[in-house]
Amino acid sequence: MLKQLTLAVAALGFMLPTASHADVVYSNLNGDTIQVSPTGPAAATTFTLSADTFITDLYTYHFPTPEPSYIGFVTPVVGAHDTITLTGALPGNTYTFDATFGTDLAGAPYVYAQANSVDTLLVADTYTITDGAAGSWSFNSTSGGAGFALVDVPEPASMALLGLGIAGLAAARRRRA
Repeated sequence: MLKQLTLAVAALGFMLPTASHADVVYSNLNGDTIQVSPTGPAAATTFTLSADTFITDLYTYHFPTPEPSYIGFVTPVVGAHDTITLTGALPGNTYTFDATFGTDLAGAPYVYAQANSVDTLLVADTYTITDGAAGSWSFNSTSGGAGFALVDVPEPASMALLGLGIAGLAAARRRRA
């Protein structure tokens, strides 16, 4: 009976983290009027981490149609590729991620660029986010002219459940030995 309970706890610890949502470490998303510019956002998009932090998701938000039509505007297409870079203030502290455009699940008039395979430990630093499709990267005065971005870290409960799953598997293995 104890063996089945241990295995059930281990399985629960591995299944539940996929259903959890991450905590946001940085977001400047808001509902005000969207702006775009051929040269990108009016201000740098930066965030500061006071401690080393493991990030799981990185998004930038783009306006999908040339609302203010101008030469050089590139409409982001769902499924197309983009590049998102995090550049820290410390020398050599740069991370570049391949990204893919997807549709906004909230029904907003955007598409988002989601960095693929982020799962990266960032050292404590101030980071500037840059996007390869800067000409469609949305911003507004409420964001201080910075491009809309969202950075997630794992939810603490997910990490606890993952640890519980690993501990359950270790206990089951020890009982077999």
